[in-house]
Amino acid sequence: MPKLSIITVNLNNKDGLQQTVQSVLEQSFSDYEYIVIDGGSTDGSADILQLYSDKLAYFCSEHDNGIYEAMNKGIERAKGEYSLFLNSGDYLSKKDILSEVFSESFDEDIIWGNIILKNDKGKTRCIKYSGEVFTIKSLDSVWHQATFIKTSLLEKLNCYKTNFRISSDWDFFLRAIFKYGATHKHLPLFISVFLTNGMSAKNSKLLYEEREKSLKEELPFLFNDIKRLLFLEKIWKIPGIKFFMTYIYPIVSKIKRIYSERRGLL
Repeated sequence: MPKLSIITVNLNNKDGLQQTVQSVLEQSFSDYEYIVIDGGSTDGSADILQLYSDKLAYFCSEHDNGIYEAMNKGIERAKGEYSLFLNSGDYLSKKDILSEVFSESFDEDIIWGNIILKNDKGKTRCIKYSGEVFTIKSLDSVWHQATFIKTSLLEKLNCYKTNFRISSDWDFFLRAIFKYGATHKHLPLFISVFLTNGMSAKNSKLLYEEREKSLKEELPFLFNDIKRLLFLEKIWKIPGIKFFMTYIYPIVSKIKRIYSERRGLL
C-alpha cells in the first residue's frame, strides 16, 4: 500500500493539467500513486494523459456529472493510506514538499497545511492557519489542495456529496470533524498553490448558499446558533464596529437603563 494517493481531476484544461502533473512527478518523495480523472475533455488533455501514462497508476477520460463525482471516481481507485486532491492547474509548492510532510509519523485522520492563492494576474496571497482552538470558522483555512485525508475516512463517510457544485469539500470537513469527531493536525508548511480562477472563486453567493445548506443538514440543532455567530463575526470586522461595541454601546446601554428605571419601566 502506498502512503499517498494523489488524485487530479480535469476538464478541458490541457495546460493546467500538464502543470499539475509535472509538479507531482518532479517530487523527491516517491511513496505515492498518481490518479487522473478527466471528464471527457476535447482540448487535447487526453494527449497529456497518454504522454504520462506510464507514470500514472490509473487514468480515464470519460463524461461525469461534475468535479465531485470525478473526485469520487478517484477515491474508488485509491489505494494509498492518505489521499490528496490536486486539481488541474494547481501545483505543489516545491519539489520536496511531500518529503517534508511525510518526514514525520502521524496517524490523524486529516492532516492539513497552508496554501498559496494565485489569481490569473499572477498575484499571490498566503492562507496560513494560526488558531489554537479549531472552530467551524477554521474550516476556511482547510483547503483540499493542501490536505491529506485518510482514504478509509473518505470511504466511511461516502466520499463527497455530488448535489453540491462547489462546496462539497467544505461539507466533508464539517461532517468529518464536527459530526464524527475525526482527528486532525495542522502542519506549518505551504503545501500547494491554488489558482483562484475556478468556479468557487467566481461564485461566492452559491458557495455560501451551499455551506448554509450543509450546516442545516448536518448540524440542524446548532444551525441557528452557528449562523448567528458567523454573522456577528462578520459584523465585528466592519470598520468602527469594534470601537462602538467596546466603548460607545456600554455607555448608551447604561444611560438607557437609568432612564428606564426612572420611568419605572424596569
